[in-house]
Amino acid sequence: MATDFSKNAVLSSGGFTPNTTNTPIDVRTRVATEIDILSIPNPYIGMIVYVEDTGKRFEILTLKAKQVGMMSTPDAAVDTYQELQFGGAEVDFTGLATEEYVDNAIGEIVIPDVSNFATEEYVDNAIDGIVIPSVSGLASEEYVDNAIADIVIPDVSGFATKQEVEQVRFDVDQDMQERISNLLRTIETLTERITGLEDRIEVLEQGNEGGEDPEEPVDPEEPVDPEEPEVEVTYDTANEELVIANTDVKVSEEELTMEGAVYNAENEELTI
Repeated sequence: MATDFSKNAVLSSGGFTPNTTNTPIDVRTRVATEIDILSIPNPYIGMIVYVEDTGKRFEILTLKAKQVGMMSTPDAAVDTYQELQFGGAEVDFTGLATEEYVDNAIGEIVIPDVSNFATEEYVDNAIDGIVIPSVSGLASEEYVDNAIADIVIPDVSGFATKQEVEQVRFDVDQDMQERISNLLRTIETLTERITGLEDRIEVLEQGNEGGEDPEEPVDPEEPVDPEEPEVEVTYDTANEELVIANTDVKVSEEELTMEGAVYNAENEELTI
């Protein structure tokens, strides 16, 4: 049965003496059950409360605020209390720890190895030793993109490639080789003709020395060799070229030198 704090209660601003028997002056000091201690109105620290169903006495130790609706009243409710122990009464040690219990509990504690972990002091010293390089003057991606965009690439469409140059050189070399070959063939033909003329002159000279008629009888059935054409070789000083008349052959001194031929312009002699 819960305690009825309004029964036989008189509110007073001062002390008073009850006029009934077995009635406490402060009805808050006697409750029916222990749980009613928490419901005592306006308690105070040090207050002694008697519990009827157990015959035990309790002391109020601390107070707390009491919330009523939206209002909170400080120290208006019981927070903690303890049973009063008197001499001769049996003390209950249930739940209290012995030294052995404490030692065993401590022995079961697993202490982690933190020797490899960094302390705050270590971290602070390590950070102080860090040298952060300056980024002043380093190019950003935007700077690089703008610099590349400003590059002016010249138009080389009208220039010859290395392959094209090599092809021209090859074609020139081929043409030069062909011209030199033609020149050599012409020189060889001229040399043969000159040799033939020299041989005929020698025969005629030998015939004159013997008192014979230098003119040989002509066999009407024998074909007469056409007269060897005279080959005229001149040197073009302006273009520094050797020109063979009645032909398209023009050879520079450089081409003659390449083939081992030398033309003496002063004497107008060609040496092979």
